[in-house]
This record gives sequence, C-alpha cells and structure tokens, in this order.
Amino acid sequence: MKKDKKGMIGIGTLIVFIAMILVASVAALVLIRTSGILEQRAFNIGTETIHTVATNFQILDVWGISTTHTNLSHENATYVVNEIHEIVIRLRLSPGGQEVDMTRMGLTLTGKDKNIPVIRYNESALGNVDIIRNNSVADYGVVYISDVDVIQDNLLEPEECIEIHLWLEDNNGQHPLANREYFRVTIIPSVGVPTSVEVTTPGRVEYIYTFLYP
Repeated sequence: MKKDKKGMIGIGTLIVFIAMILVASVAALVLIRTSGILEQRAFNIGTETIHTVATNFQILDVWGISTTHTNLSHENATYVVNEIHEIVIRLRLSPGGQEVDMTRMGLTLTGKDKNIPVIRYNESALGNVDIIRNNSVADYGVVYISDVDVIQDNLLEPEECIEIHLWLEDNNGQHPLANREYFRVTIIPSVGVPTSVEVTTPGRVEYIYTFLYP
C-alpha cells in the first residue's frame, strides 16, 4: 500500500509540473507576441515622428501677378498693375525631409483685412496672365520645375522644386492685395511641419510680375 501511495503522489507531482510548463509556455507566447506588437508600434511611431519633425519646406522666393485687364499692354491684352491677384511661391523640401503629397495640403492666407482659412488644391489653378478667372474660390495649383524626364506624380521629393500658384479668391469674389499690404501664407502638409512666409507688398505695384520675397 505504501508503494502505491508513493506512485500516486509522483503522478500528481508530474501532472502539476506539466501544467506549470504549459502555463509558462502560454505566458511566454503572450509576452513574445505582445513585445513584437509593441516593437512594431514603437517603430511606426518613431518613423512618423521623424517624418513629422524633419519634413518642412524651404521657401526660395515669392512673387505676385496682376491679372486684371485694364491698363498695361502685354501680348494683345491690357492689365491693371496696382493690385496683386495671384501669389506664386517657389519652394523645395528642407534637407532630410520626406516626400509630401502636394494635392493634400492645406493653405491659409491672413492679413490685416483678409482671412482665407481654406485654400484647396485645383489642378487647373495655374498662373497665366492672359486669363481672367471668375472662379470665386480660393485655390492653388502646382507646377514642377525639373527635368522633363522626372515623373510628376503630385509628390514633392528631395531635390525637386515646385511652384505653388495661389489665387486670392473666396465666395465673395476676388481679394487682391493692395500697395503696402501685409499678409502671411501658411502651408500645412498632411504630414510634416507647417511653413509660413510673411510678406508686405511694395509701395507701388508697377509690373505684371512683382517680386515679394526675399
């Protein structure tokens, strides 16, 4: 009888030992899986953070265009040159920046008497002094300044340069910039740091194309 009892105790101990191993295995599997998920999330967050912090724009220059047909003769058309109706911003990515979708940006324009909080992308909103627009919507278009063999895929990539053509219109019609008028344009990419440029128009706008910055 004593030998039988010892055998039963040994089998019970073995069962408990096996159960402990199974529990430890399940716990280890859960920990390994959780650590893998956390590692992947940490990597993604780190990558997005670097992208967000490192990506911004380098403003090269800004100029204005007068497009209202009235006084100044130019290629069989006439223009008034005391107001600016379109702003052109030439820019590129800052060193270390990641590619940016130029069609998914938000642009705003603020000034002493102006506030255009939403300026959306419009493929046809490109600069042309021979066109009078009656769009009544503030929008912008993008022109790539690069070699002809570069694929224009709406992404601004390192070493590429573009022009943003911004029309000063909203639901109330045109909002041209007058002489000595301060304004600020803010470019907000879908991922990255917003970039602003502050400009004051000259005391007199004498030409169709007026350099504003730097």
